[in-house]
Amino acid sequence: MDRSETEGPEAWLRRISAKGNVGAQIGAHDWSASPLGYPATWAQSMRTVVDLMLESPLAMFVAWGPELAVVYNDPLVECLGDKLLTLIGQPLEEAWGKIAPDFGPLVAPVLAGQINCLKDEPLLIRRNDEDELHNFTFRFSLIPEGENRRAGVFCIVRKTTGRVEDRKRARIAETLREETGILELLNETGALLASTLDLKTLLQSITDAGTQLSGARFGAFFYNGKNAQGEALLLFTMSGAPIEAFQKFGVPRPTAIFSPTFHGGAPIRSADITKDARYGKSAPHFGMPAGHPQVRSYLALPVISRSGEVLGGLFFGHPEAGVFTDRSERMVRGVVAQAAMAIDNARLYDQAHTAAEERKSLLASERSARAEAERLSRTKDEFLAMLAHELRNPLAPISSSANVLNLLFADEPRVRQTSAVILRQVGHMTRLIDDLLDVSRVTRGLIKLELKAVDFRSIVSGALDQTRPLMDVKSHQIVQQIPAEPVWVLGDQTRLTQATANIFNNAAKYTRAGGLIEIELSAEAHWLQLRVRDNGSGMSRELLPTVFDLFTQGARTLARSQGGGGARIDAGPASG
Repeated sequence: MDRSETEGPEAWLRRISAKGNVGAQIGAHDWSASPLGYPATWAQSMRTVVDLMLESPLAMFVAWGPELAVVYNDPLVECLGDKLLTLIGQPLEEAWGKIAPDFGPLVAPVLAGQINCLKDEPLLIRRNDEDELHNFTFRFSLIPEGENRRAGVFCIVRKTTGRVEDRKRARIAETLREETGILELLNETGALLASTLDLKTLLQSITDAGTQLSGARFGAFFYNGKNAQGEALLLFTMSGAPIEAFQKFGVPRPTAIFSPTFHGGAPIRSADITKDARYGKSAPHFGMPAGHPQVRSYLALPVISRSGEVLGGLFFGHPEAGVFTDRSERMVRGVVAQAAMAIDNARLYDQAHTAAEERKSLLASERSARAEAERLSRTKDEFLAMLAHELRNPLAPISSSANVLNLLFADEPRVRQTSAVILRQVGHMTRLIDDLLDVSRVTRGLIKLELKAVDFRSIVSGALDQTRPLMDVKSHQIVQQIPAEPVWVLGDQTRLTQATANIFNNAAKYTRAGGLIEIELSAEAHWLQLRVRDNGSGMSRELLPTVFDLFTQGARTLARSQGGGGARIDAGPASG
């Protein structure tokens, strides 16, 4: 994690303001008109680059954001003149005046990920109130920020005029190579972290980059994770040494040296860890175990997610003392900040992938269950159809036998009574079986409606004809309100008559002898309404949600002679 992230943006700005003339200019400048905005609001990657740039002995500038607004360091002011102090925060094409057109063709390839260079460019600068012509070399490289995002352009400027001592020139060249190598490594690491979601690849890349940037002899990343079973898992990556050289020592124990890192404490940097007051206080080794590579320079940083969870710790070591500097620590912090974000993204991807696999499995199970349910439903429908056909077969001879008994024993009241009971029950059975056959045909899609224009008054008349015998037996009073004009509908006359007869039949069944049944047919422009009211037993409100389900029926009395498989809608004591 970057130091600015630990100390807060405003504290970072105060620290930066103390770094030379440009630092002071950054702190005092009016940023309201600059595309960059107030420095404390700059992105983490921007603050990291500015921090490194202000400490560098090389002349540098960074052009940041879509408008490529410019920030630079003191060596560049010394190189190009004091006039630069008035150009901070301006877009590149405004700040560089006449040579801006030359930068355009150079910057475009850089924004595409290449490194580009403008060599020995003649530039007129004003220094000590005099104009001076010098040649400069500008080396540009890209600053990435996340996958497919470009934060800006970084440039190292070197004056190539005049004679420079060979030793000084060699030192500057070496510094240039180091700075360029570091920036290129940061770019490559950032690009890799942004482009992969494989956790092991991420951990190894982070360890390799941190080891190289810090100058460590070897580095290790201990990652706190969980396996597929949800069990704690500590992944271990090494850089600079074979992992076998450290596996025999096991994972670091929560000693006074290691514990702060694994619990999200501040980074630990020691020029000689063997002289730290916490070193060598824990059993059983009281220091490094036998055979452990020598470590004197020590650097350890926790890796913390955006939610505050400690993801693990990065540890770096070197057998020589004083290897790790404040600058190298800050560079590793920058890598750690990117690493935490990349690991978070990888974990989110893994969770999303796992959830997708679980959803796929659930969908497969659901499809299998649905197919099985459909198979069972088809089997049930076929069974109902077969059962209905088989039940109809014995009804005809039973009915014929009852009629024969009536003829043969016309003078025997008990025989005639028994025959009447048989014929009545055969009629009930026939209607039940017909209902069962209709249900089977509907569920199997065998019902074909014959649609035509039908006067609904004939539907009511036909349905009454079918149920009139039952109504007459129970001496029901029938009151009809039927329009004098035809009531036309588009429908299947047979099915409409059957459905209406079922309603009339239910009303007749559940209305006591001598009861009242009212039938009212009304019509408007685009609809009609048939109301059937009776003063029968009615229906409980609990039955209403399932009233139109197949074979739904309210509670019966102990005498189940009425039978019935239909439904009635209750409205107080009446039904419709």
